[in-house]
Amino acid sequence: MDKGAHFYKTDFQIHSPRDEQWTCEPTTTCIPTTDGDRLAFARKFVAKCRQLGIQAVGITDHHDVCFIKYFQVAAQEEDNTTGVPNWDAILIQPEKQDPIIFPGVEINIQRLCQTIILLDADTDPTIHAMLLEAITVGNRHPNTEPTGPSVNTLDFENFAELEKTINEYSSGALRGKFIMLPHIGKDGSYYSLLRRGFYKEYASMPCVGGYIEHDLVEHNKIDILEGKVREYGYKALGIFQTTDSRREDFAELGTRNTWVKFSSPSAEGLRQACLAKESRISQTEPILPTRFISKIEVSNSFFMGQLDIDFNPQYNALIGGRGTGKSTILEYLRFGLHDQDLSE
Repeated sequence: MDKGAHFYKTDFQIHSPRDEQWTCEPTTTCIPTTDGDRLAFARKFVAKCRQLGIQAVGITDHHDVCFIKYFQVAAQEEDNTTGVPNWDAILIQPEKQDPIIFPGVEINIQRLCQTIILLDADTDPTIHAMLLEAITVGNRHPNTEPTGPSVNTLDFENFAELEKTINEYSSGALRGKFIMLPHIGKDGSYYSLLRRGFYKEYASMPCVGGYIEHDLVEHNKIDILEGKVREYGYKALGIFQTTDSRREDFAELGTRNTWVKFSSPSAEGLRQACLAKESRISQTEPILPTRFISKIEVSNSFFMGQLDIDFNPQYNALIGGRGTGKSTILEYLRFGLHDQDLSE
């Protein structure tokens, strides 16, 4: 398998049954409290994502990280896995997850707006708890309770202060492992940074992306998000459509997605996608080539010896100094495509 970047169908705002606004079927009790029941729910969620072709999700409960580990474990399992694992021996392996689970939280900042913070996909419960501690929430609400904590707004003046606080916590243990995505919805409500009078906060923030809870085509302030408005610092953002899914029947899941191109399931991978949003973020499914060169194998090259290279079906780059074999690889491709006579 090549290690290049690929598009993933994503939804970065998914809630668990711990959410205060969780919706159950009228005839069921659907808020699990035991490890077994929570893992069973996570398995149902994973099965639904696989059915819908959703390849990466953000688990972002309000000020709570209790449920994340259940999603991470379920996403690494085969379809027929049963039982409860040894939680003390769990190894988080994003490369085996389907869908990939980005741990995170959704927070309310009194001075600003709602914001999603996503962590690298390979982080474990120790790092999840550390994020809560860094933003002064802490794991004060018992994980044994059926629902998460009541959401109180956090007191940060701006996003630079929030970023600095997380970066400096525990001697920089979280530095480079997270990305902040503010709510940039169209409604101009308390939840959105695009409400009246907040252009300075938008222009000065270190964030490179944001999320919305509606279709991008419905946005009434798209010029701001595309970096075309002076008061907002000509600052363009990568935009992630989300569903804010919080129902037992998964009715919202799959109704609104964003395709994101990254090579590694990390906060840095998402940041790079935002910085190159024209080619790495799409609100409609990208049209990819149906025919492509998957690999090249050369058994005995006089110049390079044995050669075995996997190619990305979307984009490939050969980088190296003079005389390292870049042109030779292209010549072998020409031979394989019968573009040049081998006798030449």
